[in-house]
Amino acid sequence: IKDSISDIVVYQYEEITRYEYEVRFLNPVEKEEQERFRKTAARYAGDTAFVMTENMALKHHKKEGSVNLITVEDDVDFSSFVTFRKGKHLLEFPGTGEAALNKAMADDLDLKAGDEAVMRLDDQEYTVRISAVFDNYIYNYLFMTDETYTMLTGKTPEKNTAYVLKRPDAPDATARLLNQDNVVNVTAGSLLKDRIGSIMDNLIYIVLLTIISAALLAFIVIYNLININITERMREIATVKVLGFYPEEAAVYVLRENVLLTLLGALLGVPLGIWLNSFVVSAIKVDLVSFIPRVKLPSFFYAIALTFLFSLMVYTVMMRKLKKIDIAAALKAAE
Repeated sequence: IKDSISDIVVYQYEEITRYEYEVRFLNPVEKEEQERFRKTAARYAGDTAFVMTENMALKHHKKEGSVNLITVEDDVDFSSFVTFRKGKHLLEFPGTGEAALNKAMADDLDLKAGDEAVMRLDDQEYTVRISAVFDNYIYNYLFMTDETYTMLTGKTPEKNTAYVLKRPDAPDATARLLNQDNVVNVTAGSLLKDRIGSIMDNLIYIVLLTIISAALLAFIVIYNLININITERMREIATVKVLGFYPEEAAVYVLRENVLLTLLGALLGVPLGIWLNSFVVSAIKVDLVSFIPRVKLPSFFYAIALTFLFSLMVYTVMMRKLKKIDIAAALKAAE
């Protein structure tokens, strides 16, 4: 679960969202003001892309969701600001008459590439074709070109937001961007990443609680199995001891099949764990945030190692019971 939840910050702000600063303007900026802003920002930041952002409702059949509509100039290479991909496959920015929707919202609305959805803007409804469904984990977005927006609504998009890349050789530029004319808010991706990351890091306590609960359950189950095994085979154990087996050899004689069962259980638990993790993570519905049903390779080793650790703890306790078996009483007992 931790692998599926905590890494969304890394995937979002290192692999998908490439820009560092999101600058909001009080009033829409025209071409001349855009050029002035771009030249000023270039002194302490990277390239700038101007977009229109607007919150809107998206409908498909009887389902509806809220998304951020982003319109981009047709001639802008937007791949340096946002990476569109699905899994390991890169996607093209939608063409004229098309739009790209993030996967979480597409799943909620039962949409797939090639379907049509209804946009509701200013109490007006417009039908748009979804050409691509891309991975995105924080917030819901619908991307299209300015030409598509104009073709659908008959209006020219008003640029009210700028995405600005960070210059590796420059310090944080949030304050400088905020001091520019007409700017009302600047959101730094690195600060947002740290803020969300700290929230996700607190999930370690839930993970620890789950591990402790699993350890207690494993201890009880394995203890009962071994206890029944010893109780039912008391005469055999006593006979083995009479024949001269050392205590460790007698223990192996009894616990060997339990070790095998633990190994089989751990190996069987891996594929079942993958399926269960995918089911649980997919069932978590949080507005504006989606999670990835992924499990890192080290987690498999940790899970198997902890399983054997719990079993070893039980074996240590049961060894004492094996040493305390009264051989004479066990051999006199009736079959």
